[in-house]
Amino acid sequence: MLTPHPRVHLALIGLIFALVALAPFPVTAQDNPKPNRKLRVLHSDTPIYPQIARTARVQGQVTILVTVVDGLVTDTQITGVRIPLLERSTTDNIKSWRFNASVNTTFTTTFRYVINGKSFHNRIKIKKRLPYFVQIQSDPVPVETSS
Repeated sequence: MLTPHPRVHLALIGLIFALVALAPFPVTAQDNPKPNRKLRVLHSDTPIYPQIARTARVQGQVTILVTVVDGLVTDTQITGVRIPLLERSTTDNIKSWRFNASVNTTFTTTFRYVINGKSFHNRIKIKKRLPYFVQIQSDPVPVETSS
């Protein structure tokens, strides 16, 4: 059986504790008080859970202020708790969204990343209520170490 190097093990534990301390609060109806029901995403790439975040078992919520001009996402600003390992994949996915060319608006969206249980089947489940909410659930990734 492979055992992790003590420094790697301690670094992962430290990272996990730091992230748990920064865990965001759940989304409430107040976060997006009156969503525009007519705002419809015509295209979106499939969101991903970054491999490094899955390996480190980083989970949490990334809240983004999105600006759309002429149907294209022109700006994204992180408005909630910062989770660096999840931010880039979130903003990259949002930038792939396309709306009707007449759409010019700003709204808030939330991506929630969740690690499920302890099984290592590499399953990923995505729930989308675009453009306001995306949840990506993943099985944890086993950490391979050399002895």
